[in-house]
Amino acid sequence: MKGVAKKISLFIFLLYFFSLALSEPFTPRILHSLKRLSSPTASTKQIVYQRSQWIEATDTQRSNLRSYRFDQGNSRDLTNPLQASDTNPAFSPEEDFVVFLSNRNGKNNIYYTTASGSEANVQLLFETSIDITSFKWSPSGDYIIFSAEAYVNCTTLQCTETKNNEAELRGPRAGYLYDSLYVRHWDRWITPGKASHLFKADITTNSTHLFVTEIVDIMSSMYADSPVPPFGGAEMYDISPIGDEIAFTVEMKEPDMAWKTGWRVYTYSVATNSFDYISNFTTARCQNPAYSPDGFYLAFLCMDRPGYESDKLHIVLHDRSNSENRRLLPNLDRSMTSIDWLDKDHVIVSFEEIGRLKLYKVNIFTDAINRLVDTGSSPEFAVLPQNSSKVAVVHNSAMHPNEIYLLDSINQTLEELTQENKEVLQRITFSPTEEFTFTSAYDGIQVKGWLWTPYNFNIFNKHPVALLIHGGPQASWDDAWSYRWNYQLWASRGYVVVAINPRGSLGFGQNFTDSVNGHWGTAPYLDLMSGLDWVLANKNYTDKDNVCSCGGSFGGYMGAWINGQTSRFKCLVIHAPLFDTRYSYYMTDEQFFMEWEFGEGKYPEWEAPENYNRWNPLNNISNWNTPTLVTQGGRDYRAPETEGLGVFVALQRKQIPSKFLYFPLQNHWILDPVSSIIWYETVFEWLDQWTGNKPPYTPSPPPTPSPTYRPTNSPTFIPPPSNNPSPQPTESPKSNQYPLISWLIPTLFCFLLLILVIVLSVCVWRERRYEKLM
Repeated sequence: MKGVAKKISLFIFLLYFFSLALSEPFTPRILHSLKRLSSPTASTKQIVYQRSQWIEATDTQRSNLRSYRFDQGNSRDLTNPLQASDTNPAFSPEEDFVVFLSNRNGKNNIYYTTASGSEANVQLLFETSIDITSFKWSPSGDYIIFSAEAYVNCTTLQCTETKNNEAELRGPRAGYLYDSLYVRHWDRWITPGKASHLFKADITTNSTHLFVTEIVDIMSSMYADSPVPPFGGAEMYDISPIGDEIAFTVEMKEPDMAWKTGWRVYTYSVATNSFDYISNFTTARCQNPAYSPDGFYLAFLCMDRPGYESDKLHIVLHDRSNSENRRLLPNLDRSMTSIDWLDKDHVIVSFEEIGRLKLYKVNIFTDAINRLVDTGSSPEFAVLPQNSSKVAVVHNSAMHPNEIYLLDSINQTLEELTQENKEVLQRITFSPTEEFTFTSAYDGIQVKGWLWTPYNFNIFNKHPVALLIHGGPQASWDDAWSYRWNYQLWASRGYVVVAINPRGSLGFGQNFTDSVNGHWGTAPYLDLMSGLDWVLANKNYTDKDNVCSCGGSFGGYMGAWINGQTSRFKCLVIHAPLFDTRYSYYMTDEQFFMEWEFGEGKYPEWEAPENYNRWNPLNNISNWNTPTLVTQGGRDYRAPETEGLGVFVALQRKQIPSKFLYFPLQNHWILDPVSSIIWYETVFEWLDQWTGNKPPYTPSPPPTPSPTYRPTNSPTFIPPPSNNPSPQPTESPKSNQYPLISWLIPTLFCFLLLILVIVLSVCVWRERRYEKLM
């Protein structure tokens, strides 16, 4: 039997490497070639969704709308613009039109097509030189609400258009005068006197056309934003079932807005043009109102603590008949992410739970809660109309990008409808997702993390380790797909990927989230080190002498903090960090964040300098000695470029091996595909240099950016010289290099596995027969 066992072991070993040789490693180029699905909207007959893709040959990104019909069981193009992007589709109340945003005329305007139509049927609803950012069609069918940035003393779009033209004629040398914050926010400078407002466009229809009769700014009397930039969209407002009322989220543009978090929920009466402040029971943040299908209730999300943007969001149920407010699920220790109505008795909500973004159904009368989707992450959903129990869901995991699924909320089943990336992904070998739990040295509680083995994994070898540290700190590493920090890319490069959810992470209870406040340098740091220790001690295939740490935002801060605390890492990657926690108070765009994290929720820096200085990486520069790559976006106003540049200056002055990668057009996140590919390849080259990792594939040269992406006064990117002794880059494989193998691999693998079972059975039978004869 020993001889048989050896032969079988050798056969399995050869079979594994044969299948690996026929597969293809996952690379940044392949990541950005994938089709990205989002923004589902549903009718009784079909689901329409947005499909976006980067075209490397022209360095352009385009989006079109796709339709999945239930009676046909497949998807087709509903729109197909050649050089534009169609986004954010929505059905008309009668389901005969699909309305969407498009930049076909150079600005984001509203277009429409018939629900059964095609590109040939696309028409412009109305033209404006102002970008429209979101919209919703009233269930009554007679008007559309849309959002756009307008001058607050204007009542019409034409007024704002005139003022925009006047500002353009003055030119960039004229200057802007500010008398309050914000001056800049996220990635843009604020224009004084402008705000994001909601407009009401009256609509008439016939069988094939829509007509706009009048457009008014319903917020013209408010110096306020709705939706709230930079991320707010149509989820921040809603229209009652009969169209008599509009509920919306508001951030008042008041002098203290940079150190307050008090978003409000208002309602607007269409008949009387009057407002009602319905969240006036709190000064904490409230948002995302949604009307029940019968119009009796308005549900929205609220926090309890003013000044804290990461407080727990809970559900408030507003009774429209008596204006009473009731809190749903008061004992649930999770923070809501989104909410909509499933039927008149139930809402459907999403929230982070132990590393997954899950969907739940909640009975508004009994508070009964039922889990609908337990695996992976479901960032978007759209309820099918007419009291349906079905929900269109955008679903992903660490193993696959977004696809459209159909959720049956009664049977709690999830059916995959689309496979837009099947042709590419079936060639790829992904690393399986492994979850682990360890004891933190900080206080002995259990903390969770994720692990992925490398593409060229061999349990008998030692593999270098990449520790990923998420931002926030109130965020989390989820079983989810990402284009900015994709676990599979590190694994495919040859690294054991470790992603730990330390103190501050979401989805583990509010106390776990809050415990990072005022303790940036202790609790999360010790969680991370304890988790890494556990992996190195329990996974014998990890190379404890070749570990690098990579993180952005808070993860970038942590990289700078780590450099002053330990020399255990071979290298560090620090993206968009907070470097000087005192100075950062004055440089970041939102002061409420710094005051809560370092000022006990109430003190600015000058009133509690010792608090802001306690966990300051600047204080430990004398201990720095780890080679570090620093990366930074030029339009990052959350952690401005001076922070990353400051880290690099300190490293250079100490003559520590270091590099600085700068993207003039990127913000806090490296989003542009060309920039992202360059970022990934530079990061991986840095890790390879210091760990001695030999990539399982030959890195391809970075793509050439289109000149339209490069400002005339910014430096031209020159790829850093290679310190890796690997062969010179060659042309990357074509996306369809293995058309036959793409379907042959799984078939051949299963066939060989069957042969293995037969051989094993025969060998065992023969051995036993031989023993009996003896």
